[in-house]
Amino acid sequence: MKSMSSSMIKHSKSELAQGFVEFALAIPVLLLVVYGLLEAGRLLFIYSSTVTAARQAVRYGAVTGLLDGGYPHYQDCAGIRAAAQHVGFINDYHDIHITFDTGPDKDTHVVPAPYDTCDGVDFLNVIPHNGDRLVVSVSATFAPIVPLVPLAPMTIQSSSARTILVDINIEITQEAQGWTGFTSTPSNTPTPTPTNTPTSTPTFTPTPSHSPTPSNTPTITLTPTITNTPTKTSTPTNTSTPTATGTPTYTPSPTATPIECFVSHDGVAITGNKFLLTIHNNSNYPITMSALTVFYNTSHSDQRLVAVYGDGSLIWSEDFDEIKTGSPVTITNFITNDPIAPWSNLALKLFFKNNIEKNGTESIMVSFVENGCPVHDTNP
Repeated sequence: MKSMSSSMIKHSKSELAQGFVEFALAIPVLLLVVYGLLEAGRLLFIYSSTVTAARQAVRYGAVTGLLDGGYPHYQDCAGIRAAAQHVGFINDYHDIHITFDTGPDKDTHVVPAPYDTCDGVDFLNVIPHNGDRLVVSVSATFAPIVPLVPLAPMTIQSSSARTILVDINIEITQEAQGWTGFTSTPSNTPTPTPTNTPTSTPTFTPTPSHSPTPSNTPTITLTPTITNTPTKTSTPTNTSTPTATGTPTYTPSPTATPIECFVSHDGVAITGNKFLLTIHNNSNYPITMSALTVFYNTSHSDQRLVAVYGDGSLIWSEDFDEIKTGSPVTITNFITNDPIAPWSNLALKLFFKNNIEKNGTESIMVSFVENGCPVHDTNP
């Protein structure tokens, strides 16, 4: 009996030891399979997020409408990059290329070289045409956390393109319906109005002619009486007659008499490739800019002013006027130049080709049409 129990104990110990050996042989393979599944899942996730980042970025750039600064989405290079980075919350996309091309050829299907790019700038003064494409390419790098699985480091790249809709031509086939505005102007039109006017009406009175014998008999004599007979007399009244009246427009011109002009500003703010300046008209008269002079750092060989916006509207660009290089640069030929209303502001945004490197010389001088408004310099 004793020998049988000892043999059973030896047998159970040998089975336990065999289990440990088998587990020790199987666990590395099992862990390797689990780790391989994790790395494969991470690879698929990075690939999916890279594709989504390219799509989201090109959607942001191709959407219609204007931003708060008054320029379209496809000129906001920084916003397009931010839309791509917003998707990659576990990995950063350091390689984002934004280009513009005319799309594949209809016959050969060959894609031409890009005619402009956002590389190195936050704002691009590009003016595409209907049918041009915005192309965004996003790249990400995948590398295994632990190099145990047969997955070499690789670059995952995704490109997405969308057609830019700049404007729409609307054709109207119905004949135009003319309409002219009018205002009421009084004129004199005679209108008959009855009035009472006394008129003398004679009546016939018989007079006795020859009496053979005089007698003391009273004679009744009829006397004329006044009878009021209504007659119609014309009296003028006012009647409205429509006449066409023009609408006055404001044309700035120098005033002979100086006005009391008080202009102030909030200071020049510099961010990225932009100058920001708000002008305050603290006067009782509208004032209009006649010239805008900008001082900036020209250490960058390709640095220049490319566009100016006022209250969100484009008021000057090098495509409208001419390319202006060097510092200072003066602008007098504005696309639009509406006057600044009394006690109101004008927010100016000046866009440069490259990011601005400050050197302390940055300032803006504003001249006005009105007599009495001195040149306003932001650098006293």
